[in-house]
Amino acid sequence: MALMTPQSVASTAPDTLKFKMKDAIPDNGVCVVLGAQGEGKTAFAMWMMEHAHKQSGGERTGAVYMAPPAMRRLLPDWVEAPRQLRAIPRDSIVVIDEAQQVAHSRRSSSKDNLDLANLVALSRQRNQLIFLVTHHTRKLDVLTVTDAKRIIYKKPAAGHVMLERKEFKPFAGRAYEKFQQQKGKSQKWAYVMDFNNLNFGFIPSKMPSFWSEALSCGMADLGTAGNGATLLG
Repeated sequence: MALMTPQSVASTAPDTLKFKMKDAIPDNGVCVVLGAQGEGKTAFAMWMMEHAHKQSGGERTGAVYMAPPAMRRLLPDWVEAPRQLRAIPRDSIVVIDEAQQVAHSRRSSSKDNLDLANLVALSRQRNQLIFLVTHHTRKLDVLTVTDAKRIIYKKPAAGHVMLERKEFKPFAGRAYEKFQQQKGKSQKWAYVMDFNNLNFGFIPSKMPSFWSEALSCGMADLGTAGNGATLLG
C-alpha cells in the first residue's frame, strides 16, 4: 500500500457528490473555517451554530467566545458570550472568531493555547461543536489544526495558498482550484475536507436568520485598549 502524503491525497481523492450536511459537519469536535476576507467565514460559522441549535430542538445552546458588548446585543438570547474558554457550556455550538487571537502559532505555550487544547481534547465528551474562524492555518497553533475533524474553506486568497503551511498547502491549493471551477457567487459555498474519512466536497453556505453586516466586523476592536478584551496580552 502506497504511503499517503498531503500531495497524493489532495491530488487524487475524488469529491463526494451531493455531500450531505450530516456527513459534512460532525456533531461535536473542531472545525477550522479558513478563507479570504469578505468570503463569509463568520456568517457560515454562525449559520452552522443556528442550524445545529435547531436540529437539537433548541436543546443545544450557542456561544460566541469573547463577543464584545456591541456584538452580544445582535445575537439571539440562546447564544452566550463567555469570557473564558473554561466557561463555554457543555452541549453547545461554539464560534471562536479571529481564532488566532486565542491559538496563535507564535504563542503555542500560552495559557490561552493550553486552555484551547484542553477544550479541543474534551469537545467530544462535552458534546461541543467548535468552529475556529481565521484566514489560514499559519495563524493557528499546529496542534489545534491537526486535531480538527474538518477543515472548511470559504474561497481562499491566492496569497494564502502560496504562504500556507507546507502540510496544508496542497489542500489550500485544491480548495482554491475548486472555487475557481465553481459557478455562482463563491460566498454561497463552503468546501469541506473530512480528513477522518478522506471525504471532500462542497456544501451550501448561508447566513443565520439574525445576521447583520455589523456582526461581520463585530470583532474589529478585539484586543484594543479599553474594550475589556485581553486576548492580545
